[in-house]
Amino acid sequence: MKMKSPLLKPLLPVALALFGILGLTGCLEESTVVKIGKDGSGLIHTRKYENTQAGKGLLGGLGGGEDQGEEKIDAPSEEELKAKAKAMGEGVTFKSLRKGKNKSGWTGYEAIYAFEDINKVRLDLNTKNVDDMKQAADDAKVPDKANAGAADLVTFEMKDGRLKIRTPDPSAQEKGGEDDQEEQNDSGEGARDPFADGPDDPQMMAMMAAIFAGAKVGFFVEIDGEIAETDAKHREGKMITIMRADLGKLFANPEAMKKVEGMEGNNRKEVQKIVDSVDGIDMDLQDPITVKLK
Repeated sequence: MKMKSPLLKPLLPVALALFGILGLTGCLEESTVVKIGKDGSGLIHTRKYENTQAGKGLLGGLGGGEDQGEEKIDAPSEEELKAKAKAMGEGVTFKSLRKGKNKSGWTGYEAIYAFEDINKVRLDLNTKNVDDMKQAADDAKVPDKANAGAADLVTFEMKDGRLKIRTPDPSAQEKGGEDDQEEQNDSGEGARDPFADGPDDPQMMAMMAAIFAGAKVGFFVEIDGEIAETDAKHREGKMITIMRADLGKLFANPEAMKKVEGMEGNNRKEVQKIVDSVDGIDMDLQDPITVKLK
């Protein structure tokens, strides 16, 4: 199961590893909301919660997952969050961290950052590692790397109360690392690996759908003020959805999963047509998405 498209990778952070880290700890609820005022300042609110009880239930069925007592909340240190703020762009600062549970009782944390100028904010949807985020931000400042960097970043332009939101290009191809290895394995040399095609078994897909029921990832923009007009495809009041995925729904629909897997290398219009036909994904791939504030 491949996910080369920059904007599509966050949709299925656990698809490649059912028995990987997230597969064993439970399902995930992760979101980023960028709140922007008419003067260009605002906040970035990130949330990450995990249903660790789901993982315990799975392990219990396999003969493991004994109760370890009170759940420990895994959250970044303040130093890591400050470094992440710098990676988000010039002038972005870390404001606060709250650990606890969401309304569903899942454990996790929420972090808030502030910025003075949305034009300087560049958010990477793929890399969670702080060092990787810093590298992506640094590359975006170098002229000969700017186009490559922008392919993985959500950027913003705001002037005279008109906001433009630019999202990663789905047709951009990443190079190096695991993707190159996958291409080599698919080159026709050697034997075919039956495990390389992904979890197509109906029973496996059904189990994944159960494990990841309720798991969601998303990226949103909230306008701190009134919207005069916008061409955003998915809007509810002041909230604009750039990307939102319900992983449980996707795994419950094998045909939808095949469509998502087949989006690699397609252009914006082609990918938009596919995701519009899939229940469980809302995505806006216009370039740019425009919002005029009152």
